Amino acid sequence: RDDIARIVLAYATQRYRRSALFVIKKEMLVGWEGGGSEISRAAVRGIMVPLTNPSIFKTVFETKVLYCGGVPHTTVNDIFFNALGDPRPERVVVVPFVLKDKVACVLYADGGDIDDENPASIGELYQLGRAVSSAFENLILRAKRS
Repeated sequence: RDDIARIVLAYATQRYRRSALFVIKKEMLVGWEGGGSEISRAAVRGIMVPLTNPSIFKTVFETKVLYCGGVPHTTVNDIFFNALGDPRPERVVVVPFVLKDKVACVLYADGGDIDDENPASIGELYQLGRAVSSAFENLILRAKRS
């Protein structure tokens, strides 16, 4: 699991200024790992976001669909960006990793080509989300067989 996280963050940090992985625990988004030029692992590990109030993360959690766009000012979004640190980006991407029809974790990223009107990396991120979800499912199946 941690190897998959490192691979995902290695990919993301090559393309985006900041990226972070979050796991879902009891309707909370909990910081797992972070990377990039303007983010620290310790900062990410201290972030907890409720998935019960309006936010970009609640939208991704409920729809199970990649989000790319601007970030509306909601209480949860504002608290998230205060915890993440400046600057607050104009556009972000949040990629869900879905296991057995539930979002298990998400990749957050900002900077890079998502600041463009038609980011080229969105197709890659969509494919990455599918591949990571499949890899996690395979790990779980392997663990059950052993």
